[in-house]
Amino acid sequence: MQVRFKKQKGDAIETTEPHFHGRCHILLKPEDIEHSLRESVMKMINSFIEYQREGSNWTLERVMNVNIHIATYIPIKGSSYLPLPAKLAKKKAIVNPQNNDHKCFMWSVLASPFPGRRNPQRIINYVDHTNDLDFSDIPFPVKVADIPKFEKRNGISINVFGYERGILFPLHLTKERGVRHANLLLLADGEKTHYCSIKNFNRLLGDQNHDNNQYHYCHYCLHGFTKKRLLKKHIPYCQVHGAQRTEMPCEENKWLQFEEVKKQLKVPYVVYAHFESILEQQYGCQPDPSKASTIKLARHIPSGFTYKVVGLNQELTEDHVTYRGPDTIKVFVDHMVNLEERLTKVMSNPKPLLMTNDDHKVFREATHCHICGKMLNHDRVRDHCHISGKFRGAAHNECNLKFQLTKRIPVFFYNLRGYDAHHIMSEIGKMKRKNLKCIPQNHEKYISFS
Repeated sequence: MQVRFKKQKGDAIETTEPHFHGRCHILLKPEDIEHSLRESVMKMINSFIEYQREGSNWTLERVMNVNIHIATYIPIKGSSYLPLPAKLAKKKAIVNPQNNDHKCFMWSVLASPFPGRRNPQRIINYVDHTNDLDFSDIPFPVKVADIPKFEKRNGISINVFGYERGILFPLHLTKERGVRHANLLLLADGEKTHYCSIKNFNRLLGDQNHDNNQYHYCHYCLHGFTKKRLLKKHIPYCQVHGAQRTEMPCEENKWLQFEEVKKQLKVPYVVYAHFESILEQQYGCQPDPSKASTIKLARHIPSGFTYKVVGLNQELTEDHVTYRGPDTIKVFVDHMVNLEERLTKVMSNPKPLLMTNDDHKVFREATHCHICGKMLNHDRVRDHCHISGKFRGAAHNECNLKFQLTKRIPVFFYNLRGYDAHHIMSEIGKMKRKNLKCIPQNHEKYISFS
């Protein structure tokens, strides 16, 4: 969807025409169309709202066009025997069933829980086990899209990997957690395809590393780890992204460039807070001298605080606020919530651009964008601070749109004890204050509320 936004800038009207994209879906049944279309539309609407929220008073003028792109999907399916490439054959990590029918999927799946001791490539080893799994209503040759149905019926988990130009990559990663598991390789030769059984996944990928260590490979990203515990720790973070293949940079995309220009922008307000506590003596049993133990001598009870709001300049900086008395944590949280509401209103109402004669001269003579440092061209605009209204410099229109303020108010704590941290996290966490970001300066924990 392409739309046109506009906003008033002085006497002129500025426009921009961004695109918003839905998500690509594979539709296997007609009844999937409505759900997938609704999901794509919602993604575009959310992107549209986020663009307006991050912009500077953009309003929708018109919808330029809406396009739906459709392409024919040809499912991959395995059929009759194909010989292994020499590179794979010498690894001795794959069982390649020598079938003359279209049931290579069945023979490959059976080869994992019922491996043949001698000549495992011969299907005679697995004929006696064909009734151990339910292959009814599974059309042969089997499509990759039909595998989830087979997994649920038989309580088995199956991963399928492809192989192309010497590179292994995932095609289907199971969502089941069956007692039995099978890793399959799908070979292709033109329009002819063939399933094989992977009997040693780590050996199959062993040539990715050029040392003599044994590696344990992730089924999702195919990255190797020297220890099983490292792989176990990695998988929960990796599996949420689904199947992926690592692609190394080429000559055209070998350079990375910093894009998050909005992170260069200073926050307009920072709160520095300091706590004081009364030590309440703790009494308890004498510890056993023969065992290591911690003796609690005192408890920190918050008795007062002071904080200062520091702005971008002296005009935006506020005086110290100090409190001494009961319910210190509750009073402090109330102060922070009121402060958040007040400052958020200020940040949500940007001030208009204020330019002096010197600023006009700087803008006319500028040759480089003050944000990205590159040469300016015809799309130069005046970038200004939305809090003070002061002119910051000449910039590309695209850089200026990205140079948007993140509405977060950092709160730095000093002399913060664990007891205080627990209460502050508990109180602000319950309120779900999305614009407060709290950072203890002398506490091990990094606390972030979102």
